[in-house]
Amino acid sequence: MSRIGMWIVAVVVGSSLAVGCGNGEGDPGTGGTGGTGGTPAADCAGRPATPNNGSIEESCVDGTVGDACVFACDPEYVSFDAEIECTSSGWSEVTCVSQFDLDGDGLRRFPWGPDFDDDDDGELQFVIGGNDHADDDPSSTGTTGDGTFTVGDTYPLGASAGPTGIETADFDNDGDLDLVTTNQNNDTVSVLLGNGDGTFTAEPPLELGTGGGSVSVGDFNEDGYVDIFAARTLILINDGDGTFTEADPISIGDAISTHVADLDGDGHLDIVGARYSTSIIAVLGNGDGTFQAPVETAQARTSNIAIGHLDADGVLDVALTTFDSTVRTFVGDGDGTFTFRMERSTSYVGPVAMGDLDGDGNTDVVAGNPIGKEIVILLGTGNGDIGAPSTVFVENGAAGELLVVDFNGDGDRDLALVTQSDGFSYAIGDGAGSVGGFSYRDLGTGELRLTAGFFDEGTTLDFAVAAIISDDAVIVLGD
Repeated sequence: MSRIGMWIVAVVVGSSLAVGCGNGEGDPGTGGTGGTGGTPAADCAGRPATPNNGSIEESCVDGTVGDACVFACDPEYVSFDAEIECTSSGWSEVTCVSQFDLDGDGLRRFPWGPDFDDDDDGELQFVIGGNDHADDDPSSTGTTGDGTFTVGDTYPLGASAGPTGIETADFDNDGDLDLVTTNQNNDTVSVLLGNGDGTFTAEPPLELGTGGGSVSVGDFNEDGYVDIFAARTLILINDGDGTFTEADPISIGDAISTHVADLDGDGHLDIVGARYSTSIIAVLGNGDGTFQAPVETAQARTSNIAIGHLDADGVLDVALTTFDSTVRTFVGDGDGTFTFRMERSTSYVGPVAMGDLDGDGNTDVVAGNPIGKEIVILLGTGNGDIGAPSTVFVENGAAGELLVVDFNGDGDRDLALVTQSDGFSYAIGDGAGSVGGFSYRDLGTGELRLTAGFFDEGTTLDFAVAAIISDDAVIVLGD
């Protein structure tokens, strides 16, 4: 079961189950006070209190110190309590809290709803699957592992599928992370349901008449189920079991590299992307699965876009790359538009990501050269600016997409990327704004897109790769 699944149902593995321990009537029995023979009096007489929004096994009656009972929260609730236990002062109590509001602030948790601070550290969180660049979220910093990876299974997406986007979320609400790809050559969207052990079960592809572009996920109608935005137009509303119904389409033109976040601070999820060579485009969500008319920020020669907090005003900002070999930053205006901040010239760059590589609390920018074997790192200053680029050589090919994540659990951000012809590459961060040498795993051909998540029962971060030439999704499991 994934880390998310571990939160859904709490099952006690205590010293023993309190099943009929004593008679519940105070019979002193042997060793008790004032009686002979029978069973000693229970330290915890009767049944424990049933948690609000939960249930206890029927056989849990009476216990002695150290006994424990199994309990479960209702499907919409979770508990961080370890057990219901018999103590010297009686049965302990547990609390089942809404999984849509884990920090109790009255806002629902993303991706099941827009609760952007589920670890209660005061920072905004907006991306799932281990790619949370702006917040110290357990999904990206609570990892273990030795920083190495094993290639897992390959999942064919159909002849001539041509996947151009891949993302992860729990679509069927079983606690295990699933995958979705958008496929440009056969105009489909593919959903692979996770089994919780690093393997997936492919569902029949959704034949939607359009494909391509990137894919993003979020609860657009705030019903507790993760929806899909794909192929630049499709809003696919989750029916609650991992099946989907098309909603009214939206249009973001020829936008690539789309992201889902609350851009205007109204608690509803929005969509932002980079239109090919022309602009930053955003559509603001209404919270019911519908969206407002697009708003655009003019930006010539746009290539790819990343989203995060480049300054301290709490409004989401963007960094983008251009076909003019520059990396540019824009600060958010809070209404879906952005104001240009600065640019840095570098080698030709395409994919871009954000994360704090040097541990100073400021978001940094990383960009990859899609035709040369290098990436550039530009350290953020905390006010929207970025420093001069430093270059890191990538031996095994040009970057198709990259992620800034902590995959060995040392607290420093690392880099993972896919190369368009040579597979999966990764490097350990040094905590000072750079990374060590890149290691490599051969995955076949045409690796284009990348996502991360906990796909098996461990706490090592795993990756899923969309291979556009071989028409596959490939799993890479953290060791």
